[in-house]
Amino acid sequence: MFTKLFRKKTPPKQFRVPILCYHAMNVHGTDYEQNDHTALDRDITLIKSLGFTIKSLSWIVDAYRREDWTALNHPVIAISFDDAPDIEAYSYCDLRFNEMVESFHSIIARHHVPATSFLIASEAARTQIAQHGAPEPPNLYSSDWWNNTKDTLLDLANHSWDHNHEHVSPVAQKEQTKGNFFAIDNEADAIAQITTAHNHLKAATKDRVKPLFCYPYGHVNEYLRDNFFAMRPDLHEMHAAFSTAGEHFTENHSIWAIPRYVCGHHWRSTAELEEILTQ
Repeated sequence: MFTKLFRKKTPPKQFRVPILCYHAMNVHGTDYEQNDHTALDRDITLIKSLGFTIKSLSWIVDAYRREDWTALNHPVIAISFDDAPDIEAYSYCDLRFNEMVESFHSIIARHHVPATSFLIASEAARTQIAQHGAPEPPNLYSSDWWNNTKDTLLDLANHSWDHNHEHVSPVAQKEQTKGNFFAIDNEADAIAQITTAHNHLKAATKDRVKPLFCYPYGHVNEYLRDNFFAMRPDLHEMHAAFSTAGEHFTENHSIWAIPRYVCGHHWRSTAELEEILTQ
């Protein structure tokens, strides 16, 4: 008598997950293509109507790390915010248009969907970035709301120490080459921009910050992707890193360069977003 042993078939490692990125400072009018706040509100309505479930970036990354391809094969999508200016957290009246601009955090709370906010760690850097902005919209990058928010829908994550921003001096880059993140191509600079930032954010957010990194400017170089992140886990605590490559996240991507679509760059209307999501 023979006993047949049946194994549960492992689902194939195939998935396509779109990840969206918004910038709260993109407020140049009240219309969709001029205002990321307007766009976010309308996009969430569209996303739901298309049958997608909005998940957090942490959920997406955790599913990937545990090889749960079935979960990632469902119609899921994630939303992220870069730079974390105050108007991401606080609604305000824009005097140019005499109209209230609803904050990103209020919008996701009203729709009851999760999102991830990528923070710039250095207070000095955030202050200098703010000083070079126009008076409208309010160009402030305080950390006041990082611990004040009680919204369990919002995750916080790492957007580097100082963004290697052109208006910051000095930057955490050995040769003071700034205005791009490709220049972060060695261990010392990577630790200063990524590891130091994460440790600071852990303390500043009372351990709320997630082990996720977002490349400033979307700039991914081979050293960070293939060496620092992939080969030196002893130097950082990250679980994934995100670019702005304008593609769906698939099995063909490195977890250290997960692509995102950027509002106002990769799409400028709900029709264009729908085309991306249904391709």
